[in-house]
Amino acid sequence: MKIARIKVIRNCSQSNNQIDLFFDDKISREFLGLLALSGKLEVFDNFEKPFFRLHYKNKYVLKGALGNKKARLFLPESNCDEILAEFKTLINSIN
Repeated sequence: MKIARIKVIRNCSQSNNQIDLFFDDKISREFLGLLALSGKLEVFDNFEKPFFRLHYKNKYVLKGALGNKKARLFLPESNCDEILAEFKTLINSIN
């Protein structure tokens, strides 16, 4: 799985630093399982499309739905570029 496109979200109420990540394939449980090795994963199966939230060591939160190609990354106010680069490295290491 690779990141196909990144879109910065502006003027959001929850966080100033939100990024939509568009993957080249649908998000699967297996992919999330590999990401979860680096953080805490919650999957909410009671929705039509199971929703997930991945917390990574107070650095970011990744939210989305299984089967979608898009997820939203919530970043802290500082070190955004560093953390995004770290996340990209994590994704590339899974491939």
